[in-house]
Order: sequence, then structure tokens, then C-alpha cells
Amino acid sequence: MVGQISYTEDQIIFVLEQVLADKKRDIVLYEYQKKFGKSLSASQLRYIKNKYGHDPEFG
Repeated sequence: MVGQISYTEDQIIFVLEQVLADKKRDIVLYEYQKKFGKSLSASQLRYIKNKYGHDPEFG
């Protein structure tokens, strides 16, 4: 699919763990950049939270 961004399981789990730990958005974005070597925008963060936050596969 054109323009579709896919995330690895590690990236998804990292974001969800950070959110569950009540980390501030800017901290999550910074830590994501440090860990994975690529930036994540606020809208991408929101997308991951909304898409995978209630998915039983990701807890």
C-alpha cells in the first residue's frame, strides 16, 4: 500500500511501554529516536497508541 508506514513489533512495544509508564510525549519521541535511529512525529505516536493500544496481541 502506498504511503503506509509499518512499525516493527519492537517499535510498537517500546512506544506502548513508554506510554503506560506515563512518559511525556517529548520524552517518548526523544527515546524512540535514540533507540531506533529514526524520528517519530507526534502524529505517528498518536497513530501507534490508537491502532495498537487496545490490541490484545500487544497487551
